[in-house]
Formats: sequence, C-alpha cells, structure tokens
Amino acid sequence: MGEADDIGLRAAAQSLSNKVDAALSADLSDADRRWALSGPGVNAAVAEAARGFHFLPVLRSAIARRQKLRLSLSASASPPSERIVRPLRIDYWGRIWSLQCWCETTGGMEQLRTDHIDSVNVLPQLFTPPPQ
Repeated sequence: MGEADDIGLRAAAQSLSNKVDAALSADLSDADRRWALSGPGVNAAVAEAARGFHFLPVLRSAIARRQKLRLSLSASASPPSERIVRPLRIDYWGRIWSLQCWCETTGGMEQLRTDHIDSVNVLPQLFTPPPQ
C-alpha cells in the first residue's frame, strides 16, 4: 500500500509501516531470518496484491460520490465480463482487496476482487444507497 496512487492510503500505510518498524528489533538473528518470506509464489502474490491497488482511488471516489461504474473484468474472473455496478464498499482480505457492489448487469449483490478488474469507467449516473 505504500506504493498506492491514493495519497491518503499511502500516508496511512507509511505511518503503519513506521510504527511496525519502530516496534521490531533492528538486529535479526539467523533464526529470525529463516522465517522470512521467500520462494516463487511470494513474488506472484505480491504482484497480485499490487494489481488490486491500481483502481482503489477511483473506486473509493465513486463510492463517496455514489457514481455508477462500468467494470471490465479479466480472464481470471469467473466469468470474464463487463458489468455496470453501484459500488458500496471496499474490503481487504489479507492481500486481496474486493469491491462489494450491486451489479445491475446480474441483478444482484457481488463481491469482485479488485485484482480481477482490467478497466474502470466512471459513469455520469448517480445512485441512491440501498436501505440499511
């Protein structure tokens, strides 16, 4: 998140990182180093998580402004498609960000992984939030 396009999100991530660094010991023993993350799957997981950051500023803005979105979902989505959605909330699931939305295309609530979004177009139509 420290590399997010969203200034507020980046500042919050940097603040959290500074607090964690301050709490950790600067001197790692060899035993501590064995627990470090490594391997081919780690780089792929980090890249996947970073892909999910890309559209967060646009999604957050659309939620705040109650603007509809046209999303193009990648081949890794099931099934890949284009959807018109009413964005309601963004959730974080440990490396995975998701958009909770009402999908006008399918006529139901959806939870879409942000790393499966290929493109986002903000539409001029506004929507009212669903009743609580």
